[in-house]
Amino acid sequence: MRKDLLLLVLGRFLQALLTIATLRVLTAFLLPAQVGSVYLILSIAAVFGLFLINPVGMYINRKLHSWHKQKTVFSHFYLFNLYVAGVAVLSLAAVGLGKYLFGVGAELTLLPLVLVVACYVYASTWNMTLIPALNMLGFRAPFVVFSVLTSGLALALSAGLVIRVSPTAIGWVSGQAAAMLVMALVALVALKYKLGEPLTALPFSEAKTDQAKDLWAFAMPLAGATFFMWVQNQSYRVIVERLAGPDFLGFLAVGLGISSSLAAVTESLAQQIYFPDFYKKLNTAEAGGHKTALAGLAVKTLPAYIILTVFILCVSSQLTTLLVDRKFAGAAVFVAFGAFIELFRMTANVLASSAHAEMRTSVLIKPYAAGGIFTVLGVYAACHFAGKAMLVPAAMAVGGLVTVWVLKAETSKKAFSDLDYSPLMKSAAYSSLFLLLLPFRHLNSMGWSVLLLALAGAYFLLLQYLAAFKWSKALPAAAPAAPAAGGPLVCVCMPTHNSEATIVESLESVLNQTYRNIKIIVVDNASSDNTAKIVERYAEKDHRLELIVNQENLGAENNFTRCIELASGAYTAIYHADDVYSPRMIEEAVTFLDANKETGAVFTAAEEIDSRGRTIGYREIPPEFLCGVRRSFSFDEIFRAVLLRGNFLTFPTALVRTNIYKDEIQAWNGRKYKTSADLDVWLRIAERHAIGFIDKPLLKYRVSTSSFSYAYFRLRTMRQDMFMVLGDYLKRHEMRMDTRARDDYRLLELKDDINIAINQIILNERDKARDCLEGIFRLKNVQQSFRSLGQLKYIIIGYAAWFLALLPIGLPGRKILSVIRHKG
Repeated sequence: MRKDLLLLVLGRFLQALLTIATLRVLTAFLLPAQVGSVYLILSIAAVFGLFLINPVGMYINRKLHSWHKQKTVFSHFYLFNLYVAGVAVLSLAAVGLGKYLFGVGAELTLLPLVLVVACYVYASTWNMTLIPALNMLGFRAPFVVFSVLTSGLALALSAGLVIRVSPTAIGWVSGQAAAMLVMALVALVALKYKLGEPLTALPFSEAKTDQAKDLWAFAMPLAGATFFMWVQNQSYRVIVERLAGPDFLGFLAVGLGISSSLAAVTESLAQQIYFPDFYKKLNTAEAGGHKTALAGLAVKTLPAYIILTVFILCVSSQLTTLLVDRKFAGAAVFVAFGAFIELFRMTANVLASSAHAEMRTSVLIKPYAAGGIFTVLGVYAACHFAGKAMLVPAAMAVGGLVTVWVLKAETSKKAFSDLDYSPLMKSAAYSSLFLLLLPFRHLNSMGWSVLLLALAGAYFLLLQYLAAFKWSKALPAAAPAAPAAGGPLVCVCMPTHNSEATIVESLESVLNQTYRNIKIIVVDNASSDNTAKIVERYAEKDHRLELIVNQENLGAENNFTRCIELASGAYTAIYHADDVYSPRMIEEAVTFLDANKETGAVFTAAEEIDSRGRTIGYREIPPEFLCGVRRSFSFDEIFRAVLLRGNFLTFPTALVRTNIYKDEIQAWNGRKYKTSADLDVWLRIAERHAIGFIDKPLLKYRVSTSSFSYAYFRLRTMRQDMFMVLGDYLKRHEMRMDTRARDDYRLLELKDDINIAINQIILNERDKARDCLEGIFRLKNVQQSFRSLGQLKYIIIGYAAWFLALLPIGLPGRKILSVIRHKG
């Protein structure tokens, strides 16, 4: 989550810089009347986008994960393309008719106007469908890159047209449309590559009936709501242009546009971070889970919007100086009004998400109709008064407040009943410090503006950080339905040897599981401490617990085999005697396996703790297994991920069908694969059955300095046992592995070589270390390392290790290196 957040924030930061540049270029090279015409054209295009396309787009967002699972994304996009093309053609006639009958765009030539609107409708629709689809399906990097490139290319083309060809509104919007279309095509290629789906078209007969009723029920009421949304937020441009002229519209639109641009950056970032998970929960949760998803969305987004509003209000004069040309300095008052207009708009969008969640979009018509009608009447009346500069934006702000008030009354009272209001109160309280800047509104020279915005901006970012990570606690996901009483028996085997220091905590975490139908077998491997006596005391109190004592130490892997022999019931888990298990661990795993009959085993994420129980790291599910709603994967997918990342399957998180353990696995192959015999077990299961993942850290995996694995990895100067497993399976499945998979395996070996070399340097075996690092100088390895930052980081560490291997490092220096290498 933090990595994705940083990527998205970086992308939005770059887009914010491009937005600043766009406003400066727009206002510098176009006269106020032409700027007003730009915003008028965008409003005309928005009629078709909001009324006819946005409802279908929202339906696509709602269904995208399920289509991805069914591998029908592009077939549905084919139908959508027919519809979008039809809307673009419709806009040609509608815009021409509007100009002829009502004089809309009186200052613009008819043919260029209708063509640029149609092109903009088509290009912007696909750009804002395909690029966000990458984000919705978990492909963060291409989404961020393509979003930034769209903004950059749009600025370049628009600026080139207005500077080199004609400084007109038509030229500016043409550049925007061309850039959006180019990047939409790039995103289409990327999406096809990522999804691996063919660009298939549904037969036309099938297109008439494919989910038509579902789409109609969802989109038609939403179309009514979005039409009135346009009436409320953008119809003022048509009214003002007719009654007050394009010059006044230019000043008004620029001022409101500054607030709108800053709000768009904030809202878009919030949507990119929180909406994919929100929609994923809606697609997977039962009805009761919608309430939790909605409250989680509101508690994260609304505080950010409140902070933004107060910030814009208090530095509106300085923002105007920095963001637009000096001839638009009078637009500062509109920036302040725009802060409230945008707050009410974004709040309404959050409230409206409850209707989307419950597929009850009809309830949105009344609120947006009320707000839209009030706005139209208010703006129309305000244009007839001398004080229209204050009355027009005030009418728009009150119209937004009307929408929020009616929407709150129409929204289900239970929808946000789980909402924690304290983050909202904190954001308002801490944002009030921005009011100290109001006495300095007159200090709006470029120097003062930069200084005041730097101070206010730093505080703004601090508040946004606190709102995102400190004030609002992420609500837990809606609990899946609990297994029925007397559900399938789960056998928990716990092999142990001399575990008296940790077994109490481990046992209690298993005995306190919410899933009650479990049988616990502790298989003591001839312990010489009080482990057996501790277990006996617990067994006397809980009949579900049984103690088996081996008369001699069988070794760890043979004790795992003993667990398989003793297993019974539908599912079996082999838990470690020093780890701590979340109360819902078994319940969630059973629910997963019950719902996914093709899955042979399920794993979860894990939290790493030290001997004192302090968190020291995390074992995450690879991101390629978290895209979309699919959570079960084939052998090829699992094996390729292991070749890339190493063994990410955390042993004690596994829940396996008992018949697979007893009939197919039967024994741990510890004699051959030693400490990596568990990876062999998981790959054997994956060869016949799907492997599932639960993306929750349901285990606290203890990394103890006294454990065998810790000592092994700290001292080893030989290749990891894991590579014996991978080598055998690569030979067995050589025909199924492509060049990329073999390259990943070679880089995984190189990473292990680097780890070995560092240990050899610590042991003062510098010649062996240099021999071990030969691979870092091979051209192919260097080239492949640039595929990701993680791989590049390791080869850089390798170069540093090779340099250290040249130096005669004494014992104190090697001790320091050991501390750095092993983190103490």
